[in-house]
Amino acid sequence: MDVMGHENLSVIVAETGWPSSGIDSGEVDETLLYSEMFLKGLFWLGSWWGW
Repeated sequence: MDVMGHENLSVIVAETGWPSSGIDSGEVDETLLYSEMFLKGLFWLGSWWGW
């Protein structure tokens, strides 16, 4: 990324597993609402930490 002119760019890697309604029939399916909640929480956490 330095070669492309992005010398001081922080990179944050986040990993999550989404429910799939596989073995446990009580799992909650992935929805756009839960995806939105996760991303908003991740961005809030990033702003709180100064990312």
